[in-house]
Amino acid sequence: MPLMFLWDESYSVDNAELDAQHRRMFEFANMLPETMDKAALQRGILAIAKHARLHFETEERVMKEMGYPGLDGHRETHNHLITRLNEYCEQPLEGEDAAYWFKKMVFDWVIDHIMHCDMGYVRFLREQRDKAA
Repeated sequence: MPLMFLWDESYSVDNAELDAQHRRMFEFANMLPETMDKAALQRGILAIAKHARLHFETEERVMKEMGYPGLDGHRETHNHLITRLNEYCEQPLEGEDAAYWFKKMVFDWVIDHIMHCDMGYVRFLREQRDKAA
């Protein structure tokens, strides 16, 4: 059964720009082949890495603007993920199931990052809004 990334409103971080970038990451992930097509896989990995860098810069700017106290830790998580993606860019995947497992890793990473890491700043933002109201 093919892996498909489907957007769900529970992934929303209450920021239109960041939500649009998250949706775009889902689109890039859905374009990844699940069979070993090295050229298509390499293009997909590069597209995801490029988009992730852009998204992380945007997300960190938003967190800085809101005064999010967890910014440094969140930035470390981003740096770790970029390092992992760079490793995939530098070392082509090998083996019959490697493309599938890479796509699954991206799926798990994106969902886990949004639902756990990103929701930390969403909770902070909502608390700040509640205090201001």
